[in-house]
Parts: sequence; structure tokens; C-alpha cells
Amino acid sequence: MTLSYERQGMKKNIRVSLVSNVNLLGDPLHNLAKMEKTIIETQILGIPTDIFIFSEIGISGGFYPGGLQANSDNYKKNAEQIPDGPSCREIARMAKENQTIICAGIIEKSGSNFSISHVVFGPNGFMQKQRKIFPQNPHKCKFFTPGKLINTFDLLGHKCAILACADWLEAETTVIAGLEEVAIILAPTGGFDTEMFPTLRNLMWAKALQTNSYILASFTHNNSDKSEIAGALAFAPDGKELIYATRLVGVEMIHSLEVYPQKPNKRWGGFESRVDFLNNSLNSYFSRQDGTLRNEYIEQDNKQFRIG
Repeated sequence: MTLSYERQGMKKNIRVSLVSNVNLLGDPLHNLAKMEKTIIETQILGIPTDIFIFSEIGISGGFYPGGLQANSDNYKKNAEQIPDGPSCREIARMAKENQTIICAGIIEKSGSNFSISHVVFGPNGFMQKQRKIFPQNPHKCKFFTPGKLINTFDLLGHKCAILACADWLEAETTVIAGLEEVAIILAPTGGFDTEMFPTLRNLMWAKALQTNSYILASFTHNNSDKSEIAGALAFAPDGKELIYATRLVGVEMIHSLEVYPQKPNKRWGGFESRVDFLNNSLNSYFSRQDGTLRNEYIEQDNKQFRIG
């Protein structure tokens, strides 16, 4: 498989549109048509956009209520191959005809395995895909096959990664993204009620600082019984909040902004020191395992926390 990258030189500013559509579960044709309508309308309104970031698995329509395992048959019906499935071909056509870059998500089928995956297509074709590293709670569901690595790619001259929902919320994946020195993290995210939004805001602020990157999130319409849900969230590498937007249920949103990626700075102690620490810590941890996790205890502030 040959990846087609955009070789236009480094672009100083990248114009981004975060899109939160109201999609239909299990109806890729409807959802793709809505994506194209959004792209065309944005251009008609004179909003220049280098990349559109759609919400988590927006092509498939989002997540079914009732849990992942209970809806495994529905996810199988919606699954397609990447990059040659019918939905990917449509995304490729849209990107070419509109001379833009599109990040969108789908349930991927690969052999007998299924993954929550996001793809990026540009005017010249397929750029990258990322299988979600943490697609589910493995103690409750083992349906989705997780990704194993973070696949970085060139976005108009800047190193970029896709961390969908839990992947930017969890510590391990953002640590690796930071060590990879990515400039931009695309963060298509699932549905959240507004009660969780302050927590998400604090987490993204911290992750943007830790990774020294822009983090850009659009949220899935989650069929909530609440009147207001999460819409879009974005932070700069210095921790500055760029977008903090909720939306009414049933209302679609587009938030556009410009980001100015810089050459990565060597943060606290330097990346080399952080890599050395991780190597030493993880090697020490795994060397103490006898094939199974043991229970360990750490004394901290006179309290006992159980690990493992």
C-alpha cells in the first residue's frame, strides 16, 4: 500500500473545521452525503478549510445505545475495508473534488477482525489510518481489535497523529504522541453530556501542554436525553483554550479556526530523558512479572493505592 502525502511544503497556518453532524446510525450513504454537504456549504460561505475533522466514526453514524458487545452484529453490518471500501472511495472523491483534506471515522473490517478506525484523505489520495488504541473496556467487551501503534503522518509539512476519544484521554497514548513530537493531534470524539465537559476541558488542557501540540476535537451526536451536549473542544500547545463549545441536541455545528504549528520544543527535562525513564521503568516493571500481573501497593500521603 502506497501512501500519498501532500508535498506542498510546510504551511505556516492550517485552517481547520471541526464538524459535529447529526448522523444516522447504520446509514453510511446518508452520513457521507451530509459530510459532502457540509464541505460544500463551508466553501460557499467563504470559510477556507485545509482539513475537516468529523466526529468519531461519523461515517458509520456513531455508537449504538446499549453497549458495544450487545450491538456487535450492527457494527459488523456497517464495517468496511480501508482504504478501498465504498465509503473510503467516497471520502477520497470528496477530498479530490473539493481540494481539501478530510479526517473521518468508520468501523473497519480486516479479515475476521473489526476496529474503530479513522482515515485521512487529501486531494492526492489516502494519507493515513489509525485504529483506536483503546476501543473498549476489555473487561466488558472484546469485540473490537485495538490498534498497536500510533501512526503519524505529514499534514502540510507538520507531523500529525489521530487520537480518537479515549486515546487522547488516556495517559499512555498521549505520552507516546509527545515523544513522537507531533505538532497536531486530531481528536474525533464520541458523545458526552455537558456534565462531563469541564473534566474533558481540564484533561485536554493538560494533554496539550504535555504533548506540546494542538489537540482538536469534534464530538459525536450521542442521542442523549439531555437538551445540551458536547460540541467541539480545542487547545493550543501552550495550554490556551481555542474552542469550548456545547450544542443543543439535534443541532449541527461547524467551528473553524487557524492553528500555527511550530517546531517542537524540548519540554521538561528533554524528550531523551523521558524516553530513558520510560524504558527503565517499563523494563523494570515487566522483569518483575512472572507472566501474570501481581498486586502491588504504594504508600502515598499515608494512603494505600492498589495497582495491577
